[in-house]
Amino acid sequence: MKNEIILFLSQFALVFLIGFQSQNVRDNRYFGSAVCSFLLGLSQCFQWRLMPNATTVEMAVWLFAGPLAIMCAIWAHPRIFKARKGKHFLASKNRNEHREKLF
Repeated sequence: MKNEIILFLSQFALVFLIGFQSQNVRDNRYFGSAVCSFLLGLSQCFQWRLMPNATTVEMAVWLFAGPLAIMCAIWAHPRIFKARKGKHFLASKNRNEHREKLF
């Protein structure tokens, strides 16, 4: 059970941080990107150690963590920076301009 928890947490952290990192890079957040890069490497160390000998249950737990983590990252990033700046980027007057850049 210990390996399943470690694999879940390390995969959750990895995918969460990748999603968070993507948004940091998009927003030119240099310090946040550097911190995320360090934490990404740390998370991968646990996976490299445990995945070569993973059981079917451990692999299933590892796979389940990814989708959950990316949804959490998408939800959390704007809320974290909203709390820090006092406003949300989608609440700005240029909301439609931001959407046009995406498509």
